[in-house]
Amino acid sequence: MQLSQVPHPRLSRRAAEPADWRDDPFFAEYFARIDRATADSFTPDQRAALKLMFAGRGPGRHWIDVRRSLPLFGRRIYLVLLMGRERRTLERLRREGVISRTGDAFAYVVTLAILLTPFLAGLYLLKNAMGVDLFPDGGLHAAYDTLVRQLEMLFGP
Repeated sequence: MQLSQVPHPRLSRRAAEPADWRDDPFFAEYFARIDRATADSFTPDQRAALKLMFAGRGPGRHWIDVRRSLPLFGRRIYLVLLMGRERRTLERLRREGVISRTGDAFAYVVTLAILLTPFLAGLYLLKNAMGVDLFPDGGLHAAYDTLVRQLEMLFGP
């Protein structure tokens, strides 16, 4: 038996294909972009392999899945934020050049800033609502002015 004739274990357990596979929304989307004769030339096993490879790429497999289209200067841009468990192997990540200490450090800093900003803003609003004054006699502006005056006295104008 040739290697191409060996059934794939996940394909052999596939559900029966509908009577007309063109009614399947998955194939309607993917085969809409190719010539009908080419789409008709796929065998049931080839269609099952395509579905196995590409059907899992839809939404809902990430912890955070934000996909938006935003207007900007008369054009539309898209914003995608995905966060979830990494399923690729370390070998594949290295091969694709995804692993980088500098890039990872930058990503951590940006992520931390994104997550901390609303938290710190909430703390600030809570502090104001409670009437807590961390720096008496004028707040941070007065503390900054005092620091500048003291530095000028030490080092001159």
